[in-house]
Amino acid sequence: MGEGTEMRWRRPRGDCAAESSCVEVAFAGERVLVRNSRDAGGPVVAFDRAEWTAFVAAVKDHEFDG
Repeated sequence: MGEGTEMRWRRPRGDCAAESSCVEVAFAGERVLVRNSRDAGGPVVAFDRAEWTAFVAAVKDHEFDG
């Protein structure tokens, strides 16, 4: 991420009402960045592509369902 490079943050498809929080994701080279949409200037969590792929697969497999 160079100086002056604007990140393209993406939200999930569907409704993210203004009063609710959504997770936003941006891709920066080999890193995947995640942040809270209501706190765009707040903390960002970074994953490498392999970690992100494993996380998405686990979500799709319902591994985090209560």
